[in-house]
Parts: sequence; structure tokens; C-alpha cells
Amino acid sequence: MESNSSPSLKKHNFLPFKDKLQLIRKCEAGIAHSVVAVQMGVPRSTVSTIWKNRDKYRETTASYSDVLRGSRLEVGPYPPNS
Repeated sequence: MESNSSPSLKKHNFLPFKDKLQLIRKCEAGIAHSVVAVQMGVPRSTVSTIWKNRDKYRETTASYSDVLRGSRLEVGPYPPNS
């Protein structure tokens, strides 16, 4: 008897960057990874991976905040068309 079922493919879930930062803050506060996983609705291994890479996420946050902090609107040398 043959099985007609194909191997089930796991759906890839995307966790937004702000949620990753929130997850890191919860772990820094001393909440267990398993508890954070349940609260955020992700597997514990995902929490551990994000925790392991937390320095990379902080660097990204710092670089974006520097870019946003330094950006400003400059007026060009020509007047706007009215």
C-alpha cells in the first residue's frame, strides 16, 4: 500500500524586527526563554537563536538610529516650481 501524502512543508514565519527587540528586552529582564516563547507565539529555539544574535540586532538598531538622527531636509539652490 503506497502513501500518497507528500512530505509536509513547514511554513516560514516572519518575526518583525521590533518584535525581536521586544523579545531581547524580555530575556534581559530575566524571563525564561520558554516563557518568552509562549508569550510571543514562537518556538523556544527561535527565542534562543534571537538571543544568541542579539548583538547583531543591536548594531543594526544603532546604525539605523544614527542614520535617522542625522537626516534632515535640505532646500536646494533653486526655488520650488509653483
